[in-house]
Amino acid sequence: MGTAATISIRKGARFTNILVGNDGYPEHMLKALANVTDEQLLAFSEIRFIDTDGTIETYPDPQPATVTLSPERGMTSYTYARDESGTFQLV
Repeated sequence: MGTAATISIRKGARFTNILVGNDGYPEHMLKALANVTDEQLLAFSEIRFIDTDGTIETYPDPQPATVTLSPERGMTSYTYARDESGTFQLV
């Protein structure tokens, strides 16, 4: 349950990369991300857990989100970003 993931959200030419601390496996995250909007995710700089019903749990003292020119890979086990159809995919 402790596998971290990164959610990368495109904002213009840049990506905001939000760390998710727990249950970042694709089997869980793809279901969970189907139930949240970019606006909900961007309201947090770091997320502890996203439930498959879209409930977001946060840390009391979050790490800041990073902004990059492409989805951030390598910092966590998995990175997710929306594709052209608007669905989150593993990148």
